[in-house]
Amino acid sequence: MTFYPRLVLRCEFEVVEIGDEVTAVSVGDESSAYHGVIKLNNDPARFMFEKLQEGISMPELVLACMDRYKDSTVEEIGPNVLAFLDKLKEQDLLAADMTKGFRVDDTKQ
Repeated sequence: MTFYPRLVLRCEFEVVEIGDEVTAVSVGDESSAYHGVIKLNNDPARFMFEKLQEGISMPELVLACMDRYKDSTVEEIGPNVLAFLDKLKEQDLLAADMTKGFRVDDTKQ
């Protein structure tokens, strides 16, 4: 059995549209923890970012993307999700909630 923790953003963000650009700006009590603006360059980035604001495990995020972008495969979506999560990890913006998550029974062959 593999457990994938629920991933959440460390700070609260507000997604803002300015013209054609979509950015996320930190707000609230934790806004001093992150002094940057995150550019969400495309719809998948915005979609994943908004899902992470709610809290979601990595497999659930892949499934949500597959549901939204129906003509994409897991082979296309999976690496993009991992790359997006890696960018957020590099900026120390992700936290793992080990009390909630997604269990996968990987013992069945």
